[in-house]
Amino acid sequence: LGIVFRLFSTVSAATTAGVLATYIVFYRVCLFSINTPLTSLNVRILDADQVRMGQGLLGMVRNIGPALGVTVSSVLFERRQAYHQLMAYSAYNLDSPAHRATWDDVAMTLRAAGIEETYVAPMTLSALRQQMNTEALAAGFRDTFYTIGFCFLVAMIPILFVSRRYARRQ
Repeated sequence: LGIVFRLFSTVSAATTAGVLATYIVFYRVCLFSINTPLTSLNVRILDADQVRMGQGLLGMVRNIGPALGVTVSSVLFERRQAYHQLMAYSAYNLDSPAHRATWDDVAMTLRAAGIEETYVAPMTLSALRQQMNTEALAAGFRDTFYTIGFCFLVAMIPILFVSRRYARRQ
């Protein structure tokens, strides 16, 4: 799952829906590949009279964990998206040659499309702002999944200790 979330952290505004669908399929395969061994480990580690309680607690964790994870992830995503938007807005400088060239290209395209001159400047600004927002959205998405991937890698440490403890027990 850490690798899948690392793949999600490479998403940009140009990433296709097919690539995202493939990442989602990998995510579900990995998720179910983890759930079955964890359930099996839970049943094997516990004494016979504790299995029902252990399965109940595992089910509760499986329901609370994703709900909490989605909430934390969405808050993290919103903060990172806002950060990237503010950074893009503050970095935008019409006096910069690169930004001026982009402005002129968009304005020329609008003029060529027959847009009235009074509307060219506001529409150019709107188009550039929309592009900055799209890039901020993708950057927030990448940052969020990079962080989640890191958290999954850190979470593997306790699982390794539990599996070692089980191996020593046998």
